[in-house]
Amino acid sequence: PQYGPGQPPYGGPPGFPPGGPAPPGPPPPGPAPFAPRGRRFGTALVTLVVTLLVAVSVTGAVVYMRGDFRAASQPVPADLPEDPCASVDEARLDAISAEPQSMHIARDTSHCSWDARFDGLSDATLRVSYTVPATPENAALLEEHGAEPKPDPEELYADRRDDDRTLSGDEVVEEQDEPQDYGDESTIVYVHARDPDTTFDFQSVSAALLIRDGDRVTEIEVSEYEGALDFSQAEDLLTELAGDVEWQAG
Repeated sequence: PQYGPGQPPYGGPPGFPPGGPAPPGPPPPGPAPFAPRGRRFGTALVTLVVTLLVAVSVTGAVVYMRGDFRAASQPVPADLPEDPCASVDEARLDAISAEPQSMHIARDTSHCSWDARFDGLSDATLRVSYTVPATPENAALLEEHGAEPKPDPEELYADRRDDDRTLSGDEVVEEQDEPQDYGDESTIVYVHARDPDTTFDFQSVSAALLIRDGDRVTEIEVSEYEGALDFSQAEDLLTELAGDVEWQAG
């Protein structure tokens, strides 16, 4: 065949006429793609799990924040509920629109807390905690770290009762301590306080039903941050909650 000026003396690739344009080649190399987000998340998750495992081995505590942790598995100390977040009846949690806030399990204590909405209270927290006397082994560990163990259940109950009355820097508006008829001994500790250091009138109420049944101390506490809960309302609320909370030991 005859070729025109500037035409190569060879045929084009299949599908292209002789002397036609060359087929497109591979695209030029671009920047390296980002690592998949899932892979990064997986690495972070593994790091978090390892960190938690190390923390558990050192402190004997497991902490969960802001999640549906009621079905989580973790080591449970003797005489404490397997899952403190399952210690409140589900129907009761639904009735108060409870949203999980935190859970903590340690050697001799555990607690679970929820954001909750009670009648007339738009901003409140429900907290249920369990404490048992320190075992001899745990008491020795506490003493090694400068803490004072509470091996006696009556002493433990009195200590928790004093803690409920303790305020840091707040001015007490009203305080009451009313014995109840649950377990071996029980009381409601009510504290209405205001913060004198704020520019606005910030008030809060903490009301706790404290129950010692055998060696275990259970605390059902409602806190609200408007100063709207009076003692009579708090007493009615806590005694109603006690019917839906696992407080009996054994």
